[in-house]
Amino acid sequence: VYVRGIDMQLDDDALYQQCLQANLEIAQAYGKELVALESNVRFFIRRLSRSGLGWGIAQCCGLGSLANALGMPVTSISSSAAWDDLAPHGSHPLTDPLCSSDRVRIEHIGCGYRRHEKLLEVARDDFLLQRVRVCWQDDGLNCGKCEKCLRFRLTLTLAGLRSRNFQPLTDYAELDLAPIENDTHYIDWDDNLRLARAMGNAIAARE
Repeated sequence: VYVRGIDMQLDDDALYQQCLQANLEIAQAYGKELVALESNVRFFIRRLSRSGLGWGIAQCCGLGSLANALGMPVTSISSSAAWDDLAPHGSHPLTDPLCSSDRVRIEHIGCGYRRHEKLLEVARDDFLLQRVRVCWQDDGLNCGKCEKCLRFRLTLTLAGLRSRNFQPLTDYAELDLAPIENDTHYIDWDDNLRLARAMGNAIAARE
């Protein structure tokens, strides 16, 4: 299931077509059917909230509403963190299933793996690695400069991987531009620190 309006603006037609094509290629390569949707649920939640409730807090409510609208018997939401890194978040293994209904069961999957471990698994198929998108800034397929892009570029570099959708990270000083503003950011960057140490990259670990 790919939803326009979750990780991009609703009016960015060029970016949507680019992402849609990449997802179609993946679905066809694996013999799957891509279900493409458009929803304003992310913007609706932001507008509805008087307290500035963001997507990071209401994520499962939004995704759960889409799952129930689709009506597929089982919908899986991929984890953001591993079991021992869990923190309060809009998508969580304890709360995601609460958005289920008598027709739709929502499950939270993937907590057995850290982010870099998921990347290493994806990288076993270069076809997938060359189509990865993590960005939500509406500045090209991956802007390369936001917190998520910088973090992912570092993970690729540490793992010795290349993706056509990302410029290699050649200067660790670029990481100074990445804000660490909440517990989730800290956990995600700590994952890269673990990887740097595991790969014996003392410079990256120090930076």
